[in-house]
Amino acid sequence: MHLSRKVEPMKLILKQTIPLLIAATLCLTGCVPALDNSGLQSLTIPDQFSNAEKSVLDQETILFEPELQQFIHEALTRNYSLKAMVKNLDQVKALHRITKSDRYPHVQADLSYNRTKSQLGLVDNSYISSEFKAGAQVSWEIDLWGKIRDRTNSSILEVEGSMMDLHAARLSLACQIGQAWYQAITAQLLHDQAEEVSESFFATFKAVNERYSNGLASGLDLSMAKTAYADSKTTLQQTQLDKQRSLLELQVLAGLYPDSVIDLPESFPPRIPRVPLKVPADLITKRPDIMALSRRLEAAGYSWRAVSKERLPSITLSASAGLSGDRTDTIFKGSNILWQLIGGITQPVFEGGKLLAAADAKEAAYQQLHFEFQHLLLNSFREVEEALYSTSVLQEQYKSAEETARLAESSWTLAKESYQLGGTDVLTILLNQRQHLQSQTALITTQNLVFQNSIKLILALGQGLPTGNVL
Repeated sequence: MHLSRKVEPMKLILKQTIPLLIAATLCLTGCVPALDNSGLQSLTIPDQFSNAEKSVLDQETILFEPELQQFIHEALTRNYSLKAMVKNLDQVKALHRITKSDRYPHVQADLSYNRTKSQLGLVDNSYISSEFKAGAQVSWEIDLWGKIRDRTNSSILEVEGSMMDLHAARLSLACQIGQAWYQAITAQLLHDQAEEVSESFFATFKAVNERYSNGLASGLDLSMAKTAYADSKTTLQQTQLDKQRSLLELQVLAGLYPDSVIDLPESFPPRIPRVPLKVPADLITKRPDIMALSRRLEAAGYSWRAVSKERLPSITLSASAGLSGDRTDTIFKGSNILWQLIGGITQPVFEGGKLLAAADAKEAAYQQLHFEFQHLLLNSFREVEEALYSTSVLQEQYKSAEETARLAESSWTLAKESYQLGGTDVLTILLNQRQHLQSQTALITTQNLVFQNSIKLILALGQGLPTGNVL
């Protein structure tokens, strides 16, 4: 049995170098950053939103009408951008597994065959020898300073950040579809109203024309009635274009071919989507975009620590063992065993400042994400406060629009009756007719704004989707 030992020289090397390495390590460990995440909460966060009392939102679960829920569910299922993000998440998970593998020993095995012909002297006296070898090598870097652990933690947080990105994209797309859905309903209602108004102005024109034929109306009256009818036709054509455009936009968002063929409700639902109102601090743990950036900030901190530890000594253990024989059936009989155990310590001494510059770059990246996180958090609070304030204002505005529409319709009815009895002129009836049109348009538009703002609040609070996870 042939044995190759290197244990004694290894002991001598360790005995001579360990005191120096310990001294260098004590100096360098002080250069490893200790991450302080308390700065993440440096903003002063109130106990409740300042406009919460102005809002009448209850604590019910978010609830869209069934048609919209189903439409959003199908759209999220077939959306290509979301599918691409899922594949990106798979890549990040695979990269994490690659990083995580550094925590374990690396083992390789080999098998070789060597055939040699030897010539002895000048005489034709040669022989052929054969040798089979089988061996294995093991290498393992001891994670004494936690450098590999920091890299692994960083990769885990990157995976979580990518997962939050996917959730944020789903929530954003769902809200965009919801807003486009209500915008399409608005365009449809405005078009239907424009048709009724155009018919109404045509009826007025016919009535004035009949009175003009009987000498009861002037040419000016007839001209004003005709102009109003022509203007109503222009409005009708514009609402037709708006309806077409809104349907196409909704279909594109939903991943459907834009052919303007889509079934929509004939009116707004009787209730707006309700949003459970949380305290401001819940934004940090509820909004997926904030959670994603928070994970990446923490990941950048671990990456900074890992790079800073590159200046510390690295301890690597490696071992190899091999068997050989002149035939395959003699390899594993133990006639010739070779093994080797090596321990190595590597300490960077001078690299032109590369390691220090790498650590500085990681530190700058960490600080950059820290400030971006603060900005995102502050902007998120603004979005919620703005949506809450708009909620209360729009609810009052909608009540006023309802009252205005009711009064305008009453005035329009009285003006028609008075004109038929000859108690008023054409100008009065046309003004009341136009005021009635404007009040109805304002009512529909305000109702749309109420629904649009409700969805903005859902997105600002980062609430869960009503459709569940479909990817």
